[in-house]
Amino acid sequence: MMLDNFAQIRQLQRDNRITSKQADDWEAMARMSDEAFEALLAAWYPSGRQTQPAYWHDGAFNNSAQPVVGICWFEARAYCAWLSAQSGGSFRLPTEAEWEVAARGTQGWPYAYGPDFDATRCNTFETHVRRTTPIGVFSGRATPSDLVDMTGNTWDWTSSVYKAYPYNATDGREVLHVISARRVVRGGSGDVDRLGARAAYRYGSASGNRGGNVGLRLARVVPSPPDL
Repeated sequence: MMLDNFAQIRQLQRDNRITSKQADDWEAMARMSDEAFEALLAAWYPSGRQTQPAYWHDGAFNNSAQPVVGICWFEARAYCAWLSAQSGGSFRLPTEAEWEVAARGTQGWPYAYGPDFDATRCNTFETHVRRTTPIGVFSGRATPSDLVDMTGNTWDWTSSVYKAYPYNATDGREVLHVISARRVVRGGSGDVDRLGARAAYRYGSASGNRGGNVGLRLARVVPSPPDL
């Protein structure tokens, strides 16, 4: 079975679905002893309190013009609470349904910038950048709501538990105290191909994931006007 898995991962590489480094990393981990793999996990997810994003000091990810990555779902929510307290506004993570509407618009585009995939309009696997790009570098490629980088670059955390579609806000998927639940990330990233970067594509990530391709996009709650 392991040999079949190795063959499958190399086929993905030949099909340009993953990079050669991703294939090498996967094969190296598959060949590790249990002890070596546990040590690798301990290095990736150290115990104790985290005070900075995982890639805060990595020159490939920490330019001030790049999106912040390496933050888990809990840290993303904590930032929303901090920003709300500091600004006097009300910020939170969007639900996955809100994220999709913002990306697709009333036209229901497959991609945030239009109906057809174009590697010059987004940072995905096909763009061959292999790291995050500065916010708005793909100028003039905004959504109908004037949002940028909603296709590729980084996965965006949402508030939603990963459950089957269609979306139902009352089925428990927006319960925030379920700690162990996988949460939905949307939008794809620089190491995900055009299929994963579609506005309708959804992926369930472990809430503690602090990967270099995971960031956040906030929703601002605007109070309803008073009744006249």
